[in-house]
Amino acid sequence: MIVTRTILLLSFWISFLGGFCCAQPRHKAIKAQVRCPDEIATIGYYRNYSYGFSVSIPRGLKGFWNSTPCVKEKQDCVCMGDHGRFIPIDENSYLQVFVGVQTSETIRESIDEEAGFVLGTHEEKKERPEVVSRAPSRLGGVSGRRIKFKYQDAKTGEAMLEDIIISPPPVDRYHGGFLYSVTLSTPEKLYAKRKALFYSIVRSWRFRSTP
Repeated sequence: MIVTRTILLLSFWISFLGGFCCAQPRHKAIKAQVRCPDEIATIGYYRNYSYGFSVSIPRGLKGFWNSTPCVKEKQDCVCMGDHGRFIPIDENSYLQVFVGVQTSETIRESIDEEAGFVLGTHEEKKERPEVVSRAPSRLGGVSGRRIKFKYQDAKTGEAMLEDIIISPPPVDRYHGGFLYSVTLSTPEKLYAKRKALFYSIVRSWRFRSTP
């Protein structure tokens, strides 16, 4: 499924970053250890070789691994796949780029399924979600759908907006069978300011060839 398992990931990233920033340097005699992609923040240009796309992460923000954790070996890392990046803006706002599998027979059914998943996630937390708007949109020149949700955050009580563009891949030999998405989640009162970051990622999106 595309979209927001990030609430579950958020606490992990906070603790991870806290520990990372406070880590002490190792003795010079100890060889540098291999660092896996899920341990390294992405700044600026980000290219995804697993699913064939690239974006520019807005200045001042960092992107973090949002896929299954890698397994570290002595001199190497084993990673199942790079599905995108989770990009915190502040304590209550984030951006996300993500690639998920198209699970239904048609693109329209798959996008509707994702919209239903988002609603269901918020309903489980009794956040009274509703669809504010649905409209055609484009991602990397490919036609998709833009869906905006409104809900009341269960922890803060704030009115939140979740803005998502979901797109199928281009028809070529590099892509197929996946759905690509960009998400902005932010308090409603900050949406007018935060949406510039959302548009920045959408404008920078390019579909690329895969190895």
